[in-house]
Amino acid sequence: MCKTEKSPQASVVDIPWHLEQCGSEWHFTVNIATQPSIQLSAEVVRIEVDGSPAIDLSVPLKARPLNMDASRVSFSRKRGLLKVSWPCPDGLPTKAEQTLAKLDAFKAALKGIEHEVRESEQNLRGGSSPSIMRMVRDALAQVEARLNKLQCAGIDSLELCDLGSDKDTAKLMRKTNIQDAEHLHQRIEFMFDRINDVLVQRDADTSTFDESRQAHDEASVHEKQPHGCAVDELEAAGNARDGVSKQEEQSRHCAGGISRQQAADEQEDAQVAHARKLAEGEDGITKQDEATQQAEEEEREAQRWEAAAAQTQTLVEER
Repeated sequence: MCKTEKSPQASVVDIPWHLEQCGSEWHFTVNIATQPSIQLSAEVVRIEVDGSPAIDLSVPLKARPLNMDASRVSFSRKRGLLKVSWPCPDGLPTKAEQTLAKLDAFKAALKGIEHEVRESEQNLRGGSSPSIMRMVRDALAQVEARLNKLQCAGIDSLELCDLGSDKDTAKLMRKTNIQDAEHLHQRIEFMFDRINDVLVQRDADTSTFDESRQAHDEASVHEKQPHGCAVDELEAAGNARDGVSKQEEQSRHCAGGISRQQAADEQEDAQVAHARKLAEGEDGITKQDEATQQAEEEEREAQRWEAAAAQTQTLVEER
């Protein structure tokens, strides 16, 4: 094995390789069955096996330059694995630093979600109208979706291997992030339950009110329409009024008949008196006769009025 600053001329081929950062070092690994000859440069790893054409593997830009003075090369015959390691360039964050930075970013994202959850809680305390409830429910659904993505694709999937002395710190930070995420889930679920309870109760109250109003309207219509017995009573009262009217009309006819009879009687008496005067002569009638005649006429008049009164009383009693 040797390390050179310049890569000799060789063909560049595409073979499987893997680059990863472990702590403060880059690890460049290649699967190969036979131990090869290795030549290194700042940008290329050259591999040559048993006089076969050399293979140049380009170092990714993020891992350049390859520090040849501090590099290490190892080969595992049992695993068939070639590994080249070199320190990370100055100023490039280590894996531990990158992991801690990600955990800090997760914490900041959880703070932002917690702020949105607090706003939703304030909106619920500010009013309980159905429109506000539905608005808060829609906003919470979006917040919950972002929280699930942050927890599943971020916090839970973060690897904490090869962190050296920072591993315990990273574990504690991830545990705190997980606890904060679970607490936010509980607050969101509590608000969902409250919103659903309020909306269900409002729907039930609205349905009950509609049913009561419908029943009241039906009762009002029913009261306006007379029942069968009431109709019979009204018809009977109408018939009774008609009967009374007929009786009154008959009474008027009877009274009219009596008046006509009285007029006829008076006319007849007048004719009799006139005939008597003609027979006796007006000159032969004495004052005594006149008084007697007047008394008789008054008596007959009184008898006619008594007869008329008796007939009227009989009609009234019959009605």
